[in-house]
Amino acid sequence: MAETPAVDSRISIRRKVLALAFALACAGIALAPAGAADSTSSRIEAERTHRGVREFLESGPSFFLRFFEFGWPTTDEFRSIATVDSYAFAGDTLEAMVLYSGVGVALEDTEYFEHRYAEAKKADPAKIVDHQAYLDARLERFAKLAGYDSPLAKGFSPIAIEFSECDPSYRDAVDPAKPKTRRWDPAKSVPTTTPGAIGLSIYDSTLFARETLSKDRNDIVFGQDRSFMGTNARDGFLALVLLESAIAKLETLRHQLIYDHKKQKLVPQARLYAGQVGVEAFPPHFIGISLPDRNDAEGKVIYEAKTQGAAGVLSHLSDSAALLLAATELWELADPSGDYGRLFAGGKRGKSGDEVFPAETQQWAQDLILYEFERLAHVHLHPRKYLLHSVGVPGKQPTATLRMADVALVMLALENAHDKLAGAAKILAKKVEESEKYAQRTGNFLASVQAENGSFYDSYDIEANQLESKEQSLATQGDAIRALVAAHRITGDGKYIDVAMKTLRYLEAEHWDPRAGVYLSAPKSAESKKDYTLDDVASILGALRELAIETKNVRILYRYQTNFVGFKPGLMHSETARGAEESTDSDSDGDGIFGVATPAAGAKNGIAPVLKSGIRAR
Repeated sequence: MAETPAVDSRISIRRKVLALAFALACAGIALAPAGAADSTSSRIEAERTHRGVREFLESGPSFFLRFFEFGWPTTDEFRSIATVDSYAFAGDTLEAMVLYSGVGVALEDTEYFEHRYAEAKKADPAKIVDHQAYLDARLERFAKLAGYDSPLAKGFSPIAIEFSECDPSYRDAVDPAKPKTRRWDPAKSVPTTTPGAIGLSIYDSTLFARETLSKDRNDIVFGQDRSFMGTNARDGFLALVLLESAIAKLETLRHQLIYDHKKQKLVPQARLYAGQVGVEAFPPHFIGISLPDRNDAEGKVIYEAKTQGAAGVLSHLSDSAALLLAATELWELADPSGDYGRLFAGGKRGKSGDEVFPAETQQWAQDLILYEFERLAHVHLHPRKYLLHSVGVPGKQPTATLRMADVALVMLALENAHDKLAGAAKILAKKVEESEKYAQRTGNFLASVQAENGSFYDSYDIEANQLESKEQSLATQGDAIRALVAAHRITGDGKYIDVAMKTLRYLEAEHWDPRAGVYLSAPKSAESKKDYTLDDVASILGALRELAIETKNVRILYRYQTNFVGFKPGLMHSETARGAEESTDSDSDGDGIFGVATPAAGAKNGIAPVLKSGIRAR
């Protein structure tokens, strides 16, 4: 077994030296066989998929800028992880889900799009003929801004809100020249969604845009045919489409997905913040979706709050955390004075009509930030323990269950808010103090329930301060490390890193498999399982990455790299567009992933390049 990673806080080494040391450490990596993989789940789960996308986006170029003093690492393997692998996995998955799935609420079926269409129709009734013509014109504008000169096939229908589950197989034969034939079979989908999936989708879209849209080309002249965005034109175009979809999601939340607990129904035209709605109204965890009949000109999307048995409609901590994470990220990106403000505030002179997206976007995001902090305080805060619990109902006795997956997500959201709101207006800056209080209590609680061997269980009873579940999933260990790193960053208390390192030592002793090059999903003392969920993969990769950044420990970075390489072959359903085989029936690089026939979907294989819900290492 490899030497256990360790941190010496007394060592202060320049990152340039670390980069060289890491390059030397990686010289023998090829001697350990990477784990091959088989598919264990063909279904795509939106919330789980977006959790994976988030981790791969955060493993891109920004990761290395945070770890190495001079940005890029010195090894080809790590440069590949940052660009071709993690970045492509995320980008191609988002592209397939938003542009090519056809499974969910189409952008033109949202109130956001209807409002923009009505404004454009009023301004130029002769030019704006119908919804599809307006959508085509808007997509053409995105392509022009991004410098994407490949002809756009007519008939694209971006998805604003994905269904919660689907089987990514096509309903008809695919004709590459006809984008509407690249549609997944709606009969194999589950027409529901969750606020958590919506929030993580907004976050992923915003993060992809932040990573993709250029900040260096400041000679922008709106209306002129010149490129100013994107690591490449295709990604620049995709980023703009994703932002459009993200803002449509935000508006759908504000207007249509608020459940009034007193009236026991979804409330139209409600506003997602305490000043107008109060904590008695919240997005329900399960939301049913009925799509309009395309033959009915007046057809509308119908949303329905789903109950959870006798418990009724409940508020979930994971939903609140995901929406807070999304709102904070979008709030910063939409800042008119920031790097991307020109997209929301118009051209250099701020001329009305030059903006690409609504100037009110930042205010909408701020409303959501304020509301979610209110929901945390009044619905999910245990009155005696001052700990956030997983499920609640306004005005009723709180539950005592706290799931580790929820802990990790809410701590990431609090860390993001703590980092981005510090210099904001007073009304938002106050939330920094709240983040610190939550983080300290949560970090102390995690330290108190950690098992003697360093492990954590999946859920706890915070009332009794004891475990509630006897399960110790691999994802839970990664989630605990992520939460502890976040607690350290928010509070500055080094003891949380010590607790996280104890969990890492447990993983090394009980879960590491040098033959597969990954952490096993179950401890060695138990029956060995090599089936992994996307949660397992994402949580472990995220935990190792963030712990490596925080400690500047090269050995932890090495373990991150070996796990990524070990898990990589089983992550995608088909080859990504950026690294596809030359033909659909070949696998020349031996990674277990066959080529695709079109840039966005595997026509021969019948599956799109999206992240699997489960993989199997062998």
